[in-house]
Amino acid sequence: MSDALTDIARDEELGRLARLIRKKEREFLASPNREKAVELRDLWAEYHRSPRGYWGSPNRRRAAERVALYTDYLAGKEADFSAVSAELCAGEGTFVLRVGAGFIVNISDIEDYILHKIWKTCGGPLQYSSFRVRVVVDRVERVTCAACPDFGEFCSATCGGRDEEEYRRRRERAEAGEALLRDPGSFGALAGRRQVGP
Repeated sequence: MSDALTDIARDEELGRLARLIRKKEREFLASPNREKAVELRDLWAEYHRSPRGYWGSPNRRRAAERVALYTDYLAGKEADFSAVSAELCAGEGTFVLRVGAGFIVNISDIEDYILHKIWKTCGGPLQYSSFRVRVVVDRVERVTCAACPDFGEFCSATCGGRDEEEYRRRRERAEAGEALLRDPGSFGALAGRRQVGP
């Protein structure tokens, strides 16, 4: 069992890693190449291995899916980046938040974004400070499994955008990624940990 400060530091590291991955995926989509795909595969593997923090934990299913996706790309197989594109191209500060049982399921996405904007705008330290944030809420168009930004353990048949065929394809890709992650010898870069910067 870890203490609260360790868990908070893990949350910060997980957020930093998620922001780095988002930046690298934008660069990859702009000009795909093998070097970027290897880096992203390894970053997603690191994200998958990351321990949970105080507030959040990594979306391991989405991470496993991304590992398989970039591995397929590197092997010259057909790789569908539509889910990656849908996540990244929604617009700056635009999120698809999913509500289940009265709670926002993927709160960490918007929380990381707001903290990053506060830090960038106001600098630090942020402890015991107040900030005004404006929020606009629109009902989103139907988001199918191919474009779901929260493909993960919270998926359920009750989701209004669930498309069984798309869900099956993503689930199979995630299972293939899980198999790759269980066998680090399947690609050499997983054996060592990377140091992730800001």
